[in-house]
Order: sequence, then structure tokens, then C-alpha cells
Amino acid sequence: MKKVLFFSSLLILTTSVFAQNLKTSSPLELSKMKNESSFEESLGFSSEEIPSSHSFEQFCPAPRTQTGQSCVGWAVAYSAASATHNLINGITRRNEKFVNVFDPYFVYSSIKSNDLKCIGSDCGCGTFLWEALDLLVTYGVKKLYVTPTLECSSTLDRSNLRDLTSRTSNYAVDKYLQLIDYQKLSDDKFKKIVDIDDLKYALSINLPIISGIGVGEEFGKLGSDNSLYRPSFSSENGHAVTIVGYDDNKYGGSFRIMNSYGPDWGDGGFFWMTYSDYEAAVVEAYVMLSEDWGSWSDDFYKESYYKGVFSSDKEKHWEGGINSENTFHGSGILVTGDYTAIGKYNAGFNHGWWVFLDNDDATDPFYGWILFDNGEILEAEEFGFSSQETETKESVIQGYHLDNIGIQLDKDNNASRDDFTNEVLKSFSKKSSSKSK
Repeated sequence: MKKVLFFSSLLILTTSVFAQNLKTSSPLELSKMKNESSFEESLGFSSEEIPSSHSFEQFCPAPRTQTGQSCVGWAVAYSAASATHNLINGITRRNEKFVNVFDPYFVYSSIKSNDLKCIGSDCGCGTFLWEALDLLVTYGVKKLYVTPTLECSSTLDRSNLRDLTSRTSNYAVDKYLQLIDYQKLSDDKFKKIVDIDDLKYALSINLPIISGIGVGEEFGKLGSDNSLYRPSFSSENGHAVTIVGYDDNKYGGSFRIMNSYGPDWGDGGFFWMTYSDYEAAVVEAYVMLSEDWGSWSDDFYKESYYKGVFSSDKEKHWEGGINSENTFHGSGILVTGDYTAIGKYNAGFNHGWWVFLDNDDATDPFYGWILFDNGEILEAEEFGFSSQETETKESVIQGYHLDNIGIQLDKDNNASRDDFTNEVLKSFSKKSSSKSK
């Protein structure tokens, strides 16, 4: 197996350079992390099993835009965990991928330090990738569209994390592996060892690779006609990204990488990087592992959180809040065979603003808003209702981070009763509860 060696003159700059975006451990610390577990032993590696190209981009959610220096949360939760969830559950429908994304700010809010740069609204401090992965091992990760709604300026302590385990623990991982090796030389310097075959093999068995790479000014300028990143290594910063594929025939051999600068950056939010450029730019790279990924697909009921089918309709699935009376209550995710939605229930009834997304193959698909008053759809002239307090559409957009989402929501024309069949209208007006407690 070919090993490519690079001396670590770049890596001596670790904290001072990379702290602007991604915090990076020292080569000594990274060498210990790699030595703790063997990639080959853990995954049963065989170079004969590596195809010339592989991608699971179809399982990735639409790229969105990070806030502040939260790239670690986006690479680990939004990109890698969401793609893993979709791979395990066979989810490729655009609307179903949209509602099932994991919360980058849950990760960032849990691992950032408490200095002023971190707790302010500009979220101006970086974080360590290994801390984010430790979080997934210990607590798991939360989906974006279930409470609590978080900003990058939010802060979660251990008490908060323990309180949230009912909605995070099923999405935990057993461990993670560092794929980049650092070997200490006789002069106390380190050489970095990158094995492209190891990385390609991990991708070929559908393991997203979470990477910390050095990026310069040219990185921010990538577009649809220029999606190959060629680093110059001048004034670089650390940045966390997620590799989702590779192709030996693309630019002489390249990785396909998901970023967190939104769908209008790069090639729809993705970019290419040649194997040699990646070898030079990478600082650390990880894969998440579990003996059994079943908990990522299993239905469950824990405390005030439920993931499972409706008691009255086995074709409808809810993940979110539930009350002591076994009825849905609070925010969450609704998935049916025909559409997906995010919103809130009030004691079993749809209430307030909901986002509905038809399947793409529907005739004249609807991607937009519906306003409910305890199970009844309100028409435009009824929007001033006051039977129950409800959030404004603007507050829902902010709380759900619905800006730059890769799906165009119809913000002006909201759905009315005429847009639904009587059967669907009746299902809304019927109290919704879980199959069992």
C-alpha cells in the first residue's frame, strides 16, 4: 500500500494560524490519536476492493451557509451525520433529506469555549473536530427541526446535554478514527503520512470523511465554472469540510467535497480537490463508526420525545415532541408518502406556521407555508386569529434557519383548504397521537 509522506513545516503553525476558523491539535497529539486505533483492523481494509470512483452525494442534504466560525458543526452534524442518516435509511428524496438534517449549532454550542468571541452573536471562535466527535460518542446529535432551536451564539453545558439525551442518544456513534498519521522524527519534528487508498476505501463503503484543511483567499472565489480548488498556501486558515466521493479520472484523481458556504458557492455548494492538493492541505481527517447503526433508523419513545408512526395512519411518521397524554406536542418532523413537513403540534393538532414540501414528482408540487389553528387551515383573511398564541412566520424562518436552504419556498402564496382533499383535511382536524407509549 503506497504511503505518501510530507514533512510538517506547514503543521508547525498549528494553533496560531488555524485558530481563526478551525482549531487544530499539535502533530504530537494527532499522532497519539491515530495510534489508538488501526484503520485497517477496524474496517477490514483491502486495496483490491476499491473501485475507480464512488460517490454518495445523492444522500447529502442541500448545502447551506454557516454562521461565524461554526464550520466544525456544519461538517460533523449537517454534512456527515445527515448523509450517514440518509444512507442508513435509504433517503434520497430532496424534501425528506431537507427535514431530516442534523443541527450544526447543537454541536458548535456544546463544544465552543466561553470567551467573548465564542458567546457573542458573531460566533468568532473556532473549535476542534475531535471535540465534536467526542460529543457524538458521548451524547449523540440533535436534528435541526426539533427543540430547542439554537443559534451559533447559544451555549449548551453538560446539564443541558443530559436533558436532551431523549432526542440525541439514538444518533450517537461508537467511536471515530483519525485517518492521517504523524510520525516523530529524530529531530523532534513530525512527518505527515496520508494514504489515499485508506481514504478512498472509507468512501467506497459510504463513510463520510470529516476533514480539516488549510484554505486561502482563492477558496472563497470558487464558482460553478471553477470548482477545482488549487491551494496556494498563502495566508491559509483552517476549515472543516466533508468528503463525499472520489474519482480517479477527474483532474487526474480528485475528491468530491461538501462545503458550508451555501448552494451558490462552488459547484452547487461542493468542490473538487486533487489527491495531491488534498495531501498537502489536509491536517486531520476522521470517519465515524458504529458496530450497529440500527438506532439511527429505529423508532423509539423516550420521555417527551417520539419517533414513530401515527396511531391512526401507519403511512405517516412523526419525530418530535409528545405529551403525557400520548398526543404530539411541540416541534418536529412529519414524513408521509406524498409530502414532508416541519412545524408544531398543540396537544395533537397542527398549530401555527408549518412548512410543507411535496415530493418532486407530484403534479404541480407545493413548497411553502400553511397556517393552522388547532388542526384547521386558516385562509389569508383569517391570519389575524388569536385563539392561541403563535409565532410569526419571520420568527419561524429565523428559528429554523430557513434562509439559503437550497429549496425555494413560496413565501407569499400560502396553501388554503382548496389545495387539499377532504381526506387530508380530516386528518389534520383529527387529534394525532403515537402508536404506543
